[in-house]
Amino acid sequence: MKRIIFLCVAFVLASFALQDNNCDERIQILEDKLERLMTRLENMRDDRRDDIMSPMMSPKDHLFFNPSPWGYINAADAPFNATGDGKTDNTRSIQMALDYAASNGGGTVFLPVGTYLVNGNLRIGPYVSLKGSSDTPLRSYGTATTVAGTTLLAIAGSGTSSGTPFVFMTGPDTTIEGLSIFYPNQIAKNPPISFPFCISGTGDNLSVKNVLLVNPYQGIDFATESCPRHLIENVYGQPLLTGVQVDQCYDIGRIRHVHFWPFWTWNTDFGNWMGANAVTFRFMRSDWEIVEDVFSWGYFQVEFKMKFNLKIDTTRECYFPKVPTERSTDNLPTSILITSMWEFTSLPLSHTEFSFPISILPMLVKELDTFPF
Repeated sequence: MKRIIFLCVAFVLASFALQDNNCDERIQILEDKLERLMTRLENMRDDRRDDIMSPMMSPKDHLFFNPSPWGYINAADAPFNATGDGKTDNTRSIQMALDYAASNGGGTVFLPVGTYLVNGNLRIGPYVSLKGSSDTPLRSYGTATTVAGTTLLAIAGSGTSSGTPFVFMTGPDTTIEGLSIFYPNQIAKNPPISFPFCISGTGDNLSVKNVLLVNPYQGIDFATESCPRHLIENVYGQPLLTGVQVDQCYDIGRIRHVHFWPFWTWNTDFGNWMGANAVTFRFMRSDWEIVEDVFSWGYFQVEFKMKFNLKIDTTRECYFPKVPTERSTDNLPTSILITSMWEFTSLPLSHTEFSFPISILPMLVKELDTFPF
């Protein structure tokens, strides 16, 4: 680089000298050489950019990469170069940072304030945290043209309720925290567009904290695969069909400070669809589930399909209203629907408010001599 600067300076000085002697021919020769030199410099810069983002190299081998000794990675820095402009696809950049952290024993991958378009899917490995800029769940969120904290724009999976989740967490000790997730292609119509679950995972000690789920078709899936000792805390949003589902939890899970409400949008037709179909929580097998301080409004019900053992300890206020809709014209609308329950299951509910009664299917009552509340 110093040599290039020296040659440029020499060219300028030589040009002035040759102009004084009216040596136009020599000036042209020097100009041609400088043009070739600048072309070479531009090619070197392009080669370096390609080298920085090469998938064949480890980030530690990339130019300008200076990893933190404390396990902290800013995904906006080189060589990852995540761009929060709402337009640039950041799937590769963010995944590259997450993979690097996982391959080095874990760490925090930080996404600074910005709106990050992600056309694909993300996987967070063991001992890795994906963290945005907020320490609380935000009320606002970024779009393709606006910025509000750290927002991921989720695109993949449109048109199907099954398939790869937007973010898949592989434990143990994996966290997503301090950001918002927004589906810009979702529509507030009856029915909305189907998408796979927004967040899913497998393994011990998965945590989702301080997250705004703006409008996912399906929110958090800790049921398809076993997620013992999960923690869902300070999660706000408007999941459209399913908020949280839990199954195969063989050690105590915890859900607290969850607020599901129309943060995204509400109109009569769309509200009727949610009120007739949307389930806030779907609990299946969980060897204790501690639920506290949760609020749900605008949803059909909370559903319990209890298999083998489930104990819900609601140690703080919980609010589960059912909003009447055109479909809910039956004589017994419900806040909680219990469809099946193992003989030894207990369901203590304390400090819990219901706008409508708990409904127990007749078949279930017939099977049990006593109902274990």
